[in-house]
Amino acid sequence: MKSEIQNVVVRHLRGVVIAMVLLVASCGGGTGASPSGPSVGGINGGGFARGAITGFGSIFVDGIEFSTSGASIRIEGSTATESQLEVGQVVLVQGTISDDGRSGTARTVSFDDNVEGPIQSVDVQANTFVVLGQTVRVTGTTVFDGGVSPANITGLTAGVSVEVSGFADSAGVIVATRVEGKAAAGELEVSGALSGLDTVARRFTINALTIDYATATVSGGTLANGACVEVKSNAPTGNTFVATRVEVKPCGLLAAANDRGQIEGIITRFVSATDFDVNGQRVTTTASTTYVNGMASASASDLRLDLKVEVEGTFNAAGTLQAGKVEIKPESRSRLLGTVDALNAGANTLSMYGIDVAINASTLMEDKSSARISPLRFPDLRTGDYLEVRGFKGAAANSIVAVLVERGDLDTRRELQGRVTAVARPNLTILEVSITTRDGTQFRNVDDSPMTADEFFAAIGDQFVKVRGTWNGAAFAADEAQLETP
Repeated sequence: MKSEIQNVVVRHLRGVVIAMVLLVASCGGGTGASPSGPSVGGINGGGFARGAITGFGSIFVDGIEFSTSGASIRIEGSTATESQLEVGQVVLVQGTISDDGRSGTARTVSFDDNVEGPIQSVDVQANTFVVLGQTVRVTGTTVFDGGVSPANITGLTAGVSVEVSGFADSAGVIVATRVEGKAAAGELEVSGALSGLDTVARRFTINALTIDYATATVSGGTLANGACVEVKSNAPTGNTFVATRVEVKPCGLLAAANDRGQIEGIITRFVSATDFDVNGQRVTTTASTTYVNGMASASASDLRLDLKVEVEGTFNAAGTLQAGKVEIKPESRSRLLGTVDALNAGANTLSMYGIDVAINASTLMEDKSSARISPLRFPDLRTGDYLEVRGFKGAAANSIVAVLVERGDLDTRRELQGRVTAVARPNLTILEVSITTRDGTQFRNVDDSPMTADEFFAAIGDQFVKVRGTWNGAAFAADEAQLETP
């Protein structure tokens, strides 16, 4: 099922000298088994990176434009076209880059998902759902295709088939970068680290799913506990997945010494700052490694299990990525829905509700308005445009760094979400915006249940709150105020 989010500019996966985007199978937990295989050469003879696609057309990585004319495109191992790729999918791009660092040519682009099949259950409050025994978590930057309506977790129901792309955490939970509706009769797929291998009964498990591989074709290597595999089947089988094909895949990157690398993902194994895995790829740091957390500086002590990071560096002879830089990726918990009050082209910022919104090379911009400009760029925006902005708090108290900007047709709905920084009942402050409540304001808990004003203000603390109402140019009057999951 095609997404209405398509042919926008890719501006993700920062890397000064890396010009390739890679996502190998998202295998959870530990280093796993990495079967032997050939090292894959990348930009300028050697380079690897891991992350999620944020758009299409010519491919942009860190502001570098890569021509895909003549590139080989493969989806799930089959020949495809660029128009079949989607925002939020994770891909491998190999190619070359020009000396000026501004343009390049892609030779190959390939994509494999994490899981595809019918939804078993949905937990809206926990922002999770289950597909083929795999728990999937939705975040503020998960992309939903046009077949999911509304385009969030409330648009999902049990029995509907979906394809999920994302990163697995240490428990095997898939943190989704994209959720796409699929035909109910389609092929079923699941990827992950296998456990509980029984070579007599010819069974193993991937998280909560039991795999029967008695009649399956096994390729790519030898099955072993901890190995990363992709499993396919043709029909639902209840709690047991009768596999037709099982492919063993590397958990980490098969890099050669001195290959460059940039990987985005979740820390799935953590011993120390000098010994951890990012989605199966072993990483080490040195005294010269630099650390960043969004707009702020960070340190090695900030690293931990299940933290989302981006690592840039060089592989050593053992295949370990030696990090020159580690960037911690903040949760995109701030959200604005409304119209643009002002634009600052020189600074690449816009203003909504008096909040400065910074747009950078990593911001995904897409046009869902009737204009359907593709790719949507900052110069295409106008004051009065109706936008949804998601991001994290910037350096200034009244600023956010945009991770996602979606333009839509003009609407009266106005919403603001962020961490509460001050409370003076009946008012509160979010991102330096004064929020007023009144007798008619409806208050809701994190589970959407009604609250009294007394209960709401007693529980508010400094947690995140979403308000819906009206904006008069100076203050936001809340018709509804809801506590968000801490």
